[in-house]
Amino acid sequence: MLLSLQTVGNTKERGKRMPKTFTIREIRLMKEISQQQAADAVGVHVNTYIAWEKQPEKIPIAKALALAEFFGVSVTEINFHANKPT
Repeated sequence: MLLSLQTVGNTKERGKRMPKTFTIREIRLMKEISQQQAADAVGVHVNTYIAWEKQPEKIPIAKALALAEFFGVSVTEINFHANKPT
């Protein structure tokens, strides 16, 4: 499924249009990918991936880059702040 996340929504910040960011859970669900598939794609145990969905600030940089590549999005489109909407 091809999906440009930037077309889903935008927010305004300090008078500029900023692309909306999404959590890895939101991206995964939009792309209809299971937690197991995402975990396998970046080489971690599914429990680790599940923990990242709850605490995305704990994702190592290398794994964040791998997730972005797997999901087909830019790292700037991912919200790495737990429970903080953008």
